[in-house]
Amino acid sequence: DDGLRIWLNDAVVHTAFETRGWEADSDKVDVTLAKGWNRLLVKCCDGKGKWGFSVRITDREDEPLDFRME
Repeated sequence: DDGLRIWLNDAVVHTAFETRGWEADSDKVDVTLAKGWNRLLVKCCDGKGKWGFSVRITDREDEPLDFRME
């Protein structure tokens, strides 16, 4: 929503702080996943009103990845 920080495998891969509402795909981040397990952490903050976030993981052609989430 208004601000977020994303970590992948304990490394910050994206930070954004701006006043805005939720919108799908408003931030896109290219990352390289490690073979095996990867840890994704998203922290989202909100200045006012409702908040929300979503994560969509795709390959470079924007096709969904086949993976298992636990």
